[in-house]
Amino acid sequence: MHWLFWVFSCVIFGIGYRLGYKLVSTKFSPLFNVAVITLVVSLLCFTLYFLRDYGKGDTPALTVKELWPLITIGVIMAGLEVSWMMLYKSGGPISISHTIPTSMVGIAMFTIGIFFFKEQLNMGQIIGFVLGLSGVSIMTYASRS
Repeated sequence: MHWLFWVFSCVIFGIGYRLGYKLVSTKFSPLFNVAVITLVVSLLCFTLYFLRDYGKGDTPALTVKELWPLITIGVIMAGLEVSWMMLYKSGGPISISHTIPTSMVGIAMFTIGIFFFKEQLNMGQIIGFVLGLSGVSIMTYASRS
């Protein structure tokens, strides 16, 4: 599939994800909520793996070298999930609560791509970067008042 399919998939699921967090009950602690969400995601992914890929070859034996990035990403995802939940539960307005951190991540990834992965830019990408940086700056400044 074309990569743009996955961009739109991220957008659709991202909207549902953020709305879901805004609607999560405050009755339970954020860590409990994230634990339940993560359990559901893990069970679904393992089920899909076994339904789709099991038996199509040997299940790889994971070494420590291959396993540590997965554990690291898991720890990062836990921090991300708790951060998103706390952002919405602390009263952050849904209209900009998602936009500011997501734009900042985009700007950081843009910079990392240039300096660490030596990606080449065209003028449209440079203009987009400047506009994105300007937009985040304006939203952040305007949300302080």
